[in-house]
Amino acid sequence: MENRSTTNWRLRIGFVLSAMIGIAWGLLLGWTEIRVNAWLSPWYVLFVGMPIAFFGSMIVGMVAHRMLLSWHKFARLLVSLLMVAVGFPIGLLYGVFAHGYEPFQLIQESGPTVWYLEWAIAILGLFGGMWPRWTVPFLKLFGRFGAWLSQGPLAILRWIGDRTLGTFETIGHAIFWLPTQAYRKVTSLFQRPTTTRERETPASTPAPTTAPEPPSAPRPPRTTTLRRRAKMLKPRKAPVVARNNGHNGDSLRLTGVVEDRCPYCLDVVKKKDPRGVKKCEVCGTPHHADCWAITGKCQVPHLNT
Repeated sequence: MENRSTTNWRLRIGFVLSAMIGIAWGLLLGWTEIRVNAWLSPWYVLFVGMPIAFFGSMIVGMVAHRMLLSWHKFARLLVSLLMVAVGFPIGLLYGVFAHGYEPFQLIQESGPTVWYLEWAIAILGLFGGMWPRWTVPFLKLFGRFGAWLSQGPLAILRWIGDRTLGTFETIGHAIFWLPTQAYRKVTSLFQRPTTTRERETPASTPAPTTAPEPPSAPRPPRTTTLRRRAKMLKPRKAPVVARNNGHNGDSLRLTGVVEDRCPYCLDVVKKKDPRGVKKCEVCGTPHHADCWAITGKCQVPHLNT
């Protein structure tokens, strides 16, 4: 109930305001047409009377459009049109009698078409106020034009502001420079002079240093994972023993794959290994050349007798 009563009061207030603004604009429009048409100048009517009729009616239509939101647009347009129509003849009569014009003579001299055209322009302005979306492109264009026009004055104002601020800063530094120097001199006189012992900074005890550890030889990057290395360290199965079905049935033939592994990195040493091959002169164990360069000796223990 409270929301409904609030809505009703808003509707009443909006209707009353729209009606008052419409009647007031009708009065002003009638008086303006009398004054404009009395000049008997088509250019004055075209560039003064018609723009006033259009934009004034558009503002009245926008007010009714915002005040009566719960109404249909055609209902708002009808209310605005009726209110303007009520105030328009009153404004005409006031303009005629206030300035002493003969109404029929004024209409004949200016032409009835001018009056009809001004009234049509005013109605078109009411339509434009009810559907204001058509103004968006013009407002954007006007905004760009205004920004373009304001670039020069804004640049001049910015330059004036910068120069003024710089001047005041220079004056301020000049005014406060002498008191600042005097204050520094006075404070330096009243400061207690420091002795030579106070000036000397106590020698800091050196931190105990430890002998640096000898750098360890860099290891080559691992090319095998821990799981693969664990598999490689597992004991291998016995080679497959195949019977020779040749001429001698008692002879045996052993088949298997021989892999040479570097005892340093445990990777397979190929015959044409890209890392290079280095064999020990004592035991003949192949090593990778880069591993041999790191260690400098064979990694297989030799039994020297």
